[in-house]
Amino acid sequence: MLKHKLMIALAALLLAFTVACGPPPPPTADDTAQSTEETHDADESHDTDVDHSNADHSHDEEMADEEMANEEMADEAPAADLGGATEIVHTVISEGSGDMPEVGDFLKIDFVGSLADGTIFVDSAQVGEPLVAPFGRGIFFPGWDQAISMMTIGEVAEFVIPAALAFGDQGAGADIPPGADLYFTVDLIEILDVNIEVLEQGEGPVAQPGQMVRVHYTGTLEDGTEFDSSIPRGEPIEFPLGAGAVIPGWDIAFGELQEGTKAILTIPSELAYGAQGSPPVIPPNATLIFEVELVEVVGP
Repeated sequence: MLKHKLMIALAALLLAFTVACGPPPPPTADDTAQSTEETHDADESHDTDVDHSNADHSHDEEMADEEMANEEMADEAPAADLGGATEIVHTVISEGSGDMPEVGDFLKIDFVGSLADGTIFVDSAQVGEPLVAPFGRGIFFPGWDQAISMMTIGEVAEFVIPAALAFGDQGAGADIPPGADLYFTVDLIEILDVNIEVLEQGEGPVAQPGQMVRVHYTGTLEDGTEFDSSIPRGEPIEFPLGAGAVIPGWDIAFGELQEGTKAILTIPSELAYGAQGSPPVIPPNATLIFEVELVEVVGP
């Protein structure tokens, strides 16, 4: 289940960075049944109100708009008029590789955030591991994604994010007063990804975020120790892609596989259970190996 160290540390920051420490496990058969039942109940309550074809079309347009907005965010930063600066100041301390993150990339980042008087309100080192979170998905305050969009992988930089692009005249809890500009030192360490070895190529569709997928899997540690499998249960698990219902490595991998594909996924610990692990079966900092089959992409 979710580990809440970063959530607690950044609760005042609109629950930003909550995916950093210990993503949720692959759902069990019981979890899947409960989730499926809740989904069906919700669907039944909305059957008379929702035009699904229009909803899908709207979803596609929203995804396209999101990517376009990310490309233009540095140049067209919307801001409230607080009587102060409305542009981010970006100072490079150490150059990166030249590669820039793209929307949806899971980034590994170290950072320190402080106020103008030097008071530190958040420090990833105090949590014990870097932040791991998807870029450009709007889970942070607006200036964060805009700042990261200016960086290249491996870069270390300092940012001054004006209040208008942070928490404005509301502030955030006891740590960030109203109208506060935020000062960050950020180390954009790397883009995290899953190694996918295709065993049998499927010919069906590739699932899109929000679609349900049905998956068979067997999970092992690097030493071959099996910690979970859907095979003995005789029923694939089902979950919504990209909704954070499973570990980030699964959301990444199953967004790249065609229906019917069988593959081996090697998932680094940062995209699985991180430094906390998932006791008692998954130790801290464990790379996970999954043999999977994308049985079905469900629905439109």
